[in-house]
Amino acid sequence: MTFFDAFWYVFNFLSIALVVVFLCMNLTPRFNRYAVFFLTLIPFSAIALAQHYFYDVPSVFFKIPAFAYYFISAIAYFKDKLRTRLFVSIVLMSFTYLVSALLITGCIACGLNPYDDIMTYIVSLPNTVGLIVLFGGFTYLRMKKHKNMILPSGQMATFIFFPLSQVIVMAAAMMIISYYGWFRDKNTGLPFLEDPTRAPMIMLCVAAVLCIISDAVLLYIMVRSSQNEKLREELRIKDYQNALNLEYYKNVENSSNEVRKIRHDLANIIQTAYEVVHSGNEVDREAAERMLDQLRTEVADIKIEKFCLNTLVNVIASNKANECRKNDIAYDFDLNVPRFVGIEDVDICKAYVNIFDNAINAAKALEENRYIKIRSFVDENDGMLYISSENAVAPDYEEKKKKRTGDHGYGLKILEETAEKYGGHAAANQSGGIFTCVFAARA
Repeated sequence: MTFFDAFWYVFNFLSIALVVVFLCMNLTPRFNRYAVFFLTLIPFSAIALAQHYFYDVPSVFFKIPAFAYYFISAIAYFKDKLRTRLFVSIVLMSFTYLVSALLITGCIACGLNPYDDIMTYIVSLPNTVGLIVLFGGFTYLRMKKHKNMILPSGQMATFIFFPLSQVIVMAAAMMIISYYGWFRDKNTGLPFLEDPTRAPMIMLCVAAVLCIISDAVLLYIMVRSSQNEKLREELRIKDYQNALNLEYYKNVENSSNEVRKIRHDLANIIQTAYEVVHSGNEVDREAAERMLDQLRTEVADIKIEKFCLNTLVNVIASNKANECRKNDIAYDFDLNVPRFVGIEDVDICKAYVNIFDNAINAAKALEENRYIKIRSFVDENDGMLYISSENAVAPDYEEKKKKRTGDHGYGLKILEETAEKYGGHAAANQSGGIFTCVFAARA
């Protein structure tokens, strides 16, 4: 083995190791992180580097199995959503070949021999630096800037396959140009384009740069779209919260006015009733009883519903109970939420409003068996706030809702995002005509 061979192995192993390292940083391993790292790295690098040892075997026989094992590892050894695993693994691999392709084609465009050993020295350092910068920037955007970014599956698929289609088209164009030698012996007026080897490489570099720019613009548009959608949802929740607070304070004010009015008349009513009962006849006593019954009814009418000690949750539940009564939906709310919880008011609104609305909207779509059950409490043992819902649902409810509103489970995504913010989780299940939803967050 020559020095150049050893350098080739080290350089390519480093590139592969960088891919695997950032794969583990961007995804969540199913088991021990170090075990996943070595299970991915060792076979992947062994298959990929074997091509340099078997000179007589085409490199494609090693690249395809290496790529296959890499993507199988991304799917099998990590537990994120499938589209997230595909997105991260494809982006990292695309970055790897994009950097090396730009460097190599750039060198060829400058007149260097691609088969010269000196090329390994020329591209090794900038290739490593480029990979670290791209991988680091990608990881920073995902983990810091847009950790909670929600991209619909359609947009995610677009961003995955759009760059791949560009790479395939550019590769096909380069092969056609190289094969037919369209610039050979042509008087283009640009001598550097008349070289049959250099011209396609220059065109490929220019096309790759344009593709990178278009991909960056596409990602920016999708990110902004996702952020705007989240902002609209937060504004909706804020508006709802403000409306609830306004309704609550109006009810309190009305109740206070009623109490003051009753208190003003209470002494006279009681005194009159007392005198009638003791000195009046039978008809007068019946009139006194009706007077007291009316007073009791008025007092009962001004009572504010009390579901729990937490003011915000109580107002939300009271509002939703009123909605259930208007729509003939039987409801059972068992809420044991303390006055203070370590969750922001806007996130409390997100959690409870989405769970209540999901259950009520599903019940509205039914002709009969309209009911919802909501349970919520704080477990003193683990300090978690739990919310659970149960309601009957039509078998085709979700499909009809998607066609009617275009909603693709955004409410559940908001619940998952809110729960993860406080170290919890959210899940939903539909079985046998019953829909259940569970939310847990550290309170």
